[in-house]
Amino acid sequence: MRDGSNPFSPSFGVTPRVLAGRDAALAAFGDSFRSGAGAPARAVLVVGSRGLGKTVMLNEFEDAALRAGWLAVSESSSPGLLQRLTRDHLPRLLREHVRPRTRLTGLSATLGPVGVGAAWEPDAPPESTLRAQINELTDGLADRGGGLALTVDEIQDADVAEMRKIGEILQFSRREGRALAFAGAGLRTGVDALMRSPGATFLRRAMRVDLRGLTEAQARRALAGPAEEAGRPFDARALALAASVSRGYPYLVQAIGYCAWNASSGAAGITTAHVDRSLPQALDMHRTSVLEQAWLDASPREKEMLAVMAAISTAEPVSVEAVRRAWGRTSGYVGVYRARLLAADIITAPARGRLAFVLPELGEFVRERAREESILAAPDA
Repeated sequence: MRDGSNPFSPSFGVTPRVLAGRDAALAAFGDSFRSGAGAPARAVLVVGSRGLGKTVMLNEFEDAALRAGWLAVSESSSPGLLQRLTRDHLPRLLREHVRPRTRLTGLSATLGPVGVGAAWEPDAPPESTLRAQINELTDGLADRGGGLALTVDEIQDADVAEMRKIGEILQFSRREGRALAFAGAGLRTGVDALMRSPGATFLRRAMRVDLRGLTEAQARRALAGPAEEAGRPFDARALALAASVSRGYPYLVQAIGYCAWNASSGAAGITTAHVDRSLPQALDMHRTSVLEQAWLDASPREKEMLAVMAAISTAEPVSVEAVRRAWGRTSGYVGVYRARLLAADIITAPARGRLAFVLPELGEFVRERAREESILAAPDA
């Protein structure tokens, strides 16, 4: 497409033009809707940190279903998920694709001003159970080779009982050979905790797509492809610089590409000067859209621990013992907030007894914000 529009998309949930580094998962998604009920990707869990493209992968799962002639329902894990399915999505799909809207049940003719009357039977009421509705829908779609794909985002926040019910239906559907598929996405550690919940067996059996950062080659592809297709390619040095600064983080790849494209308006190509000029804006977008949100989600004590980590090192892993000593807390106290920050996918444990920031630039961001907000560890609090 060479209409002059910016080919990059630093917006959450918007699929980039080149989805680099996800080829194997995309192929499995496509295969799951061409194969039978036993295809591994009929049940998928997409896990990863903020900004790695989890929602984009759910979009791709839905698109694969639609291309195969299936129907798709997209939902979040907010309270009332099952109620929204049984009272909104599934009754609507049943009305549109399976049940007739009304049926003419009788005609009458009389003498007088009206002359002819008709009796109509209204739509059948929605079924009371999720399983009954899904069974009716998949039965009705089976003759035309269709099925139903359900996606649920942010499942680390899901009600365990609701996920258990969805899991039960998935297991029955697979046993009965029904065309039902499921994909969920969430933060890695939070999903792991959900999988350990009683009754979450189906999550443990789902195909896991563990999103990581892109390699430098994949980052270059994600930058070079859209720019070249849109008629304003990166030169070799500019491409190397942009990919290096992105550190393979998908959101930052899109932000750098977007800002470099705007900075090069009117030029035949994107040069290192354009990339240099665009980096402050791209990094600011990353800080505002990703880092700021992670910081706002943290509690006061979690922010203290992050500040202590950043004071020790903004880029390299730090030891838990060094954090304990610098913070002046007990090992048990540090362990509580270590577990919470791991669950929130803000920090990671790259090795035993070591901690590191998950997101690019987060350490430096935390150090600056802790200074601005006068966040100091207070052992006597």
